[in-house]
Amino acid sequence: MGVARSLGFATMPPGWFERLKGLRGEYRAPRSRRVLQWVASGLEACLAAFFVGLAWRELQVDHDEVVAAALAIFAAVSLTLSVLIGRRAGCYFVFSGGTVEMRSASGDTRWRESLLDLERVSYTKFRDNVSLTLVWVDRKRRIEVFDSLRRALDGESH
Repeated sequence: MGVARSLGFATMPPGWFERLKGLRGEYRAPRSRRVLQWVASGLEACLAAFFVGLAWRELQVDHDEVVAAALAIFAAVSLTLSVLIGRRAGCYFVFSGGTVEMRSASGDTRWRESLLDLERVSYTKFRDNVSLTLVWVDRKRRIEVFDSLRRALDGESH
């Protein structure tokens, strides 16, 4: 159990599974966390642009195609990370009537699932970050447990 705990797998607090199915409301990350995600996404995009510039310089000045290709790969990885971080920034969860939705910062629904046929929930905690993996027969969804959602799952007021 020590290895599993060190990897972040822990026992879900009592009552969370039952409360999860009956939750109502919107649960968002704190503004500071959302801003940090947007900043991280922007910095990754800048890093990608920097690598593109270095790759271009290698081709134009030093004519080293191997180094330019390696820098282009770094640029692609940085751009991919920027997009992944940016897509999750500002996302929030809406619970109502036995369903959960993940919505983007603009309010568009990314996905919507019924909690009624939920088979199990995996609880993962790494430092202060908690996430739940919701498992159905044929699919999984991961949700971040923001402080507001944690309070609701603990039975405190929203």
